[in-house]
Amino acid sequence: MDANAVDTTERAAPVAGGGFLITNPAPGDVFTPEDLNEDQRLVGQTVRDFVQQDLLPSLDRIEEKEWAVTRTLLRRLGELGVLGIEVPGAYGGAELDKVTSLVVSEELSAGSFSVTYGAHVGIGMEHRADASHAYIRYDDVRVPADHLLGKEGSAFVIAQTRLGGGRIHHAMRTVAQLRKAFDMMCERALSRETQGEKLAEKQMVQERIADSWIEIEQFRLLVLRTAWLIDKYKDYKRTRKDIAAIKVAMPKVLHDVAQRAMHLHGALGVSDEMPFMGLLLAAEVMGIADGPTEVHKITIARQVLRDYKPADGLWPTEHLPTKRAAARERLAHLLEGEVGNL
Repeated sequence: MDANAVDTTERAAPVAGGGFLITNPAPGDVFTPEDLNEDQRLVGQTVRDFVQQDLLPSLDRIEEKEWAVTRTLLRRLGELGVLGIEVPGAYGGAELDKVTSLVVSEELSAGSFSVTYGAHVGIGMEHRADASHAYIRYDDVRVPADHLLGKEGSAFVIAQTRLGGGRIHHAMRTVAQLRKAFDMMCERALSRETQGEKLAEKQMVQERIADSWIEIEQFRLLVLRTAWLIDKYKDYKRTRKDIAAIKVAMPKVLHDVAQRAMHLHGALGVSDEMPFMGLLLAAEVMGIADGPTEVHKITIARQVLRDYKPADGLWPTEHLPTKRAAARERLAHLLEGEVGNL
């Protein structure tokens, strides 16, 4: 089965607001991890094998900044065909779909290599001595007309188009980071003993684990659904609300899960011997990069409200006295007949 294949089956129109709670969607209108096709599962297994055989044995050397190891692993990923997942085939890429890209990002959740794979440069997470961002000043720079990318004055539109894809990729990498933080949380809960029992046996710790698992699954499914919609419609404008939603949810869920995991590690968790401070910083970065959270909330609200209209008349549609009066008027002839038969 072709991983690029898009189901063209007719589906019901999108349901406004919380209408999905009271409707009966067709099976094809819902996408879950169980709907991954054979090719997507094969790609996931390939990357999973790479992580076990090549990446995990090299993690310590990567964290010690042996860049030659990182380059070797990236070349290996290139040989496996997963570096250019969404790059068109004409440019040497695999030209696969967003869902497959999400599968790869999830599997590459080990250490800082996941960031290297996703962006090559960790925005806001570099040590000063290793920083690779720079300030650039242009003085009297002229660009030949035949060197323009797109039309003159259209740079903002082009940038916004690129940001839609960038946001979904941030979300994919965040899923991987969440899984790593959760793994550390659970391992700590089962390993650390205090006051005569494991942390895992304490109810407040169990609550943290339960909350984190639920939030990760909710976020992961939202990201997966958004990737599926992008593949389905091939139109970022049509999925603008969904992309904004994962961008809003992303920093909060990463912060909350990382903070809980850090807390369970005590003093060790806030030291530079554990990666939690970097995860908390990453959460803040995700609330700013590619548009602040506040802007995306405005986008969601505006998009949602397009599916609604004002109430007719003075009272809300669900105003009980008004509905009661309307029901009595509509059923007056039946009520009169019942009373006459008494």
